[in-house]
Order: sequence, then structure tokens, then C-alpha cells
Amino acid sequence: MSLSCPACTKELTSHKDDVIDLEIDSCFFCHGLWFDRNELRRFFTAPKLYNKFRLPNHNFKVKIKDAPEQRLCARCEQTALVPVKLSQVEVDECPSCKGIWLDSGEISRLIDLYEEGKLKGKSETAKQIKKGHFDKGPIGQVSKTVALAFKMLF
Repeated sequence: MSLSCPACTKELTSHKDDVIDLEIDSCFFCHGLWFDRNELRRFFTAPKLYNKFRLPNHNFKVKIKDAPEQRLCARCEQTALVPVKLSQVEVDECPSCKGIWLDSGEISRLIDLYEEGKLKGKSETAKQIKKGHFDKGPIGQVSKTVALAFKMLF
């Protein structure tokens, strides 16, 4: 099933990182990113996707012609996305499926804010960014290795 962009309603394109078996969706026209539940957290440990979409100042100023009045969830299709303010960035979250829509350049701005210690908020997006950064770090990598070892033993 193809997904529609919440911002411009065009069809989203899938991008896959085979290293961790993660697939996210982007809009070719407005350059936004769609993350299904918990995918934003996993994005930080997906080298192919992280390097592709985490570009410094990756922000295309796009005027969206005929933008919908209300953004609908790419996954649920009928659920209205809820705007959530995180520091200076407004993201869109689905209250039903917990999907997250980030407009062009927002992923880079959110990561920069986190790294500067300025990412404020308790939303789903903030939680996933914080957990994703932890997973990417040395302690997170060791935790994953230990968990995998236990899984293989038992």
C-alpha cells in the first residue's frame, strides 16, 4: 500500500536500510519524512538512512501548492495529525498509530537541538530522538550486543 504525503498529498517513496531492516518514507516533492511507530528511534542506528537524510542544513524552502487544510496521517489516512512544538520546531504526530511527520530539514534541526542540549518536550518525537541517540552511542551499542548474546543463548 502506497502512502500519501501529509503535507502535499503526493505519493511517498520508500527508502530501506538493510543493515537493520528499517524502511522509512520520504516525499520527493516537499522533502518531508514519514516515520512509522518507533522508526525515528531506529533511524539513528541505520547508517544508510541516517547519512542520506541527516544532511547539515538540509532544508528546501518549498511552497506547497494546494496544501491540505488539515494534515492527515500517512498510515491511518483518516486521522488528523497533531502539531507538536519542540523548542523552535513544530512536528506532526499521529495520536492513533504514533507515526511522525517531519517537514523538510526538521530532522537536522531536531538533532542539532538535541546535541546542543536544547531539545525540550515530552512528545513521542522527543522521546524517540533521545532514545535513538542513546542507542547510537557506545552504551547503547554494548546493551544491544549483550541483549543479542542472551537471546542467542536462551
